[in-house]
Amino acid sequence: MTDAESHILDRVFRRGSRTFYFASRLFPKQVRSEVAALYALVRIADDCVDELPADPRRLDALEASCASGYLSGLSEEDRAIVAAFRELSGRHAFDPAWLTAFFSSMRADLTPRTYATLDDTLAYVHGSAEVIGLMMAKVMGAPREAHPQAALLGRAFQYINMIRDIGADQSLGRTYIPRDHYEAAGLASLSEASARANPEAFRSLVRTELATYRAWQHGAAPAISALPLTCRPAVRAAASGYLRTADALAADPFIVCREVYKPSRLTLAWDALTQTIAP
Repeated sequence: MTDAESHILDRVFRRGSRTFYFASRLFPKQVRSEVAALYALVRIADDCVDELPADPRRLDALEASCASGYLSGLSEEDRAIVAAFRELSGRHAFDPAWLTAFFSSMRADLTPRTYATLDDTLAYVHGSAEVIGLMMAKVMGAPREAHPQAALLGRAFQYINMIRDIGADQSLGRTYIPRDHYEAAGLASLSEASARANPEAFRSLVRTELATYRAWQHGAAPAISALPLTCRPAVRAAASGYLRTADALAADPFIVCREVYKPSRLTLAWDALTQTIAP
């Protein structure tokens, strides 16, 4: 990989994930470059469905190129990212079903939708996050017995993002928090108008969903402990950053209606520093 290609991967990764990007700086150099290759692909696939207007043709081209290695027709940025991902996938023997599941979940985001139950949401999360956790487990050298917890950690990280992004996702016509959850809380929808009309119900819902996220992240702790020592600080720093987000949302659930909350760079840098000196 050339320096220019490495720069592309790092730039795309950095613009897409503040919390995990800061934490990734703690990985050993080789692992860090492989993580950038993985997350750059995730980011540009997200861009296909999150940026308006959506770009299903680009998404299809990315999936086809990842599977075939035929890169003609892709932009310079996309060619570099797909080539790096294919090399990474081959080196670590990623299960092809993981990539299929990932693009299936990305394609689900091309149309507005509401997920009726937690099982429905988790079917989406499997492709959007759990398979990324499994790929990360391979990249970091986690033992096979830790892979289920690695997938669970991916689920937890995705779910806190879904809670954080409630307001932003409403503007895209997406409601990932299960409908039966918010209806049981007494809310007709997760729109800001519904939240403002029933503030205590909304606060209770957000805090309940945060408890679910925390339980999943706690359940994934064995996977972090099973990682090579050199990889643990980065993952622990990321987990700490997401917990900080959860704490902020629990203190003021209506943050999700005002902004997409992220801890400050200074806070994330502090978390990273404390992980480097942790026993």
